[in-house]
Amino acid sequence: MTTLYITRHGETEWNTEGRMQGWNDSPLTNLGITQANWLYERLKDIDFNAIYSSPTGRAYKTAEILKGERNIKIIANDALKEINLSEWEGLDQKKIKDKDEKQFYNFWKAPHLYKPICGEDFLELQRRVISSIRKIVKEHKDETVLIVTHTMTLKALMASLKNKQISTIWDPPLIKQTSLTIIEIDDEKINIQMYADDSHHKKIEDI
Repeated sequence: MTTLYITRHGETEWNTEGRMQGWNDSPLTNLGITQANWLYERLKDIDFNAIYSSPTGRAYKTAEILKGERNIKIIANDALKEINLSEWEGLDQKKIKDKDEKQFYNFWKAPHLYKPICGEDFLELQRRVISSIRKIVKEHKDETVLIVTHTMTLKALMASLKNKQISTIWDPPLIKQTSLTIIEIDDEKINIQMYADDSHHKKIEDI
């Protein structure tokens, strides 16, 4: 059985500003670094055989924190990147809505109808992440793997694993920063042990 521990990166500057990131990037905030350290403490005794990360800075930095002193190379994997938002990247939601109200609505309310002029739609995102996860599982049979990725990438993956339509991609739970998802895969059998658990998060006032 292969066990995947999957997480989203920590909070970034653009997260706090409400700006869409996609393939673009912004640095982790102090809270984002703290969130990664919270998860590190939760996972520090797990014997990972491999660590995969989106190559985007916010994810890779999170992976470096989670790696800690483990003697494992972080494998940057382009297929784990966030959805490509093209010309929306770096913009806040008001500017995006002003730019293309119809597709802005589809993105959040009817994801199966979302068709960007450039970038990716949700099905394209789902195909690349599923293909990548299959390869990772094949290469790490009966091993334990840590994966650091992004909200929509994880949402697309989970919709597929739960045999749900892409129209349901925004169904709960919310993927909070450094929340933890654990998936066990044994041949064709899939067990979602945990989905977007953030019980390691602490209250801000306790930091």
